[in-house]
Parts: sequence; structure tokens; C-alpha cells
Amino acid sequence: MCIRDSSHTWQRDKILSIVQFLPSVVEAPLKATGNAALAKALLSAATVADGYRTMTRFSGIIDVLDPKNLKSASAVKDPIVKNLIVGEVSMTLGFFATEHVAFLSHWGILPKEGKPRWATLCVWFWMWSLFLGDARQIYQMIKAYPQLNPHSQDIAAVRKQAEFKRTVLGFIKSLLFTIFCLSLVSPNKPVLITNASNVLTRAANKAVALTTPPGIPLSTGTRGLCALTASCVDIYLTITK
Repeated sequence: MCIRDSSHTWQRDKILSIVQFLPSVVEAPLKATGNAALAKALLSAATVADGYRTMTRFSGIIDVLDPKNLKSASAVKDPIVKNLIVGEVSMTLGFFATEHVAFLSHWGILPKEGKPRWATLCVWFWMWSLFLGDARQIYQMIKAYPQLNPHSQDIAAVRKQAEFKRTVLGFIKSLLFTIFCLSLVSPNKPVLITNASNVLTRAANKAVALTTPPGIPLSTGTRGLCALTASCVDIYLTITK
């Protein structure tokens, strides 16, 4: 019951992504029309929604480690898809863990000086979970497309069409979040540990720097629009599941 309830809470709280990302889209238009106070209020609401969603996303760890989900992943027959899923799961767990450590550091529950390090790791894990998810969905779409028969009313054919549509929508969501995530990457190579004094810390810095592509410079409004659109697709996929 606990696992199911926490998962449902996490799914319901996706609606707060609208509150989190909409303000950055409308901030500039509101200020241009003389509504700076409203823009400021919406940005404050976005900050609250961001923090609240971070806390509720902790239940995502429960979802990822749910025996049913693990069994479903292990039952995948295609070795390429299976390996990509394993990579996604690993990166997602790293994202959840580092995101919450960064969150606790931000509020002073953990040492604040560690926040930049954990925030960098958080973005890195999320970025790679998205990269692997993008690759998996592209592979699945390429593999599934030749088998589609849109003119057939056979139950299996209709099911394949519906599954393909969801994969396409999932890819659009993932791609938009990938663009959003890359807009968070520093234009300079990220530094995980400043003043690295030993071989291990220098190796960690180099590994993160080498595996982080250049960031995508986006305006606040464009970045917010990417995340807002992706969130709307995510909500649609959740309620139509």
C-alpha cells in the first residue's frame, strides 16, 4: 500500500510542473506589459513548486526499485533495449539521490558548500538518463515502424499503433527535457570538485568534464517553454496510461 500510494502522489504532483515552468514563459511578456508584480509572484510560486516537486520525487526511487518494474525490465528480450534500460535506471537513481542531497544542501540541512558539487552531479545524471532514454526510444521507433499497419483493424495491429504513438510522444517529451537539461549546463566545462588535491578527485573532475557536452544557451522563456511543453506531454501520457 505504501509503495502504491507514494507512487500515486508522485504522479499527481506532475501537475505542479505547470506551476513550476509557466512563470518563466510569461515573465518577460508580463514585465513588458507593466505587470512586474504579478511576474514576481508567479516566479515565487514556481520556486515553491520546484521545491515541493523535488521532495515528492523522492518516491521515484521507490517506483524505480519496485519489484514489478524491475521484473518488467529484466523480461525485455531485446539486448540493446535491455542494456539501455539498465543504464537509464542507474542514471535515474543517481539523479534522485544527488538531487535530494543538493536540495538539503541548499537549505542548510547539509553543508552548503557542497551544493555546487551535488547540483553538477544531479544535472549530469539527469542528462545521461535522458540521453539513454532518447537512444532507446529512437531504436524502438526504428524497429517498430516497419511492422505498423495503419489500415488494419486487427487488435494486435491497433495495439501496435497505440504503442508506437506513445513511444513517439515519450520521445518528444524526453527530447524537450534533454534540451532543457543541456541549457542548465555551464558554457565552461563543469568542475565537480574545486581545488582537487589528489588523483581520485582530479579523475572525477576529468570524467565529468569529458562526458558533458557543451551546453545549449537559451533564454529563460525558451527554456521554460521546452520544459512546460514536455511537462504537458508527460501529464497526457500519465492520464492516458
